[in-house]
Amino acid sequence: MKRDALKAASPPKPSALMPVDNDDWLRVKLDLCELSVYSGNKLRTLEGKYFLGADNLTYWKVAGMTASPTEYTVHTCSARKTGEFRYALVYVDPLGNQVGYAMQQNGGQAITGSCWTSLKPKGW
Repeated sequence: MKRDALKAASPPKPSALMPVDNDDWLRVKLDLCELSVYSGNKLRTLEGKYFLGADNLTYWKVAGMTASPTEYTVHTCSARKTGEFRYALVYVDPLGNQVGYAMQQNGGQAITGSCWTSLKPKGW
């Protein structure tokens, strides 16, 4: 993502991207899971729903319409997918690093015709 961000920032920019090059988020589908950790010799299931972050290392905990990173990683716990998923907006910094998630209700909003019309290049 960093390479793409740097390439997108360098001229010349396609005219179709000019009005939307300031976006600082992207939409992703998240597979929810439950986490378990060993406490002594017993496996203990943690409360709440989690998902694996964009770094494919850190688990994030869902808290209502937001999510926050946890101390749990793929190396420190066991994950079991629940079969549930949520859509979320991933907030990224200018270099493409994730800085947060915002959950969307009811699976998120689909693109509308007016959105597409505002983005499509002339002649399409």
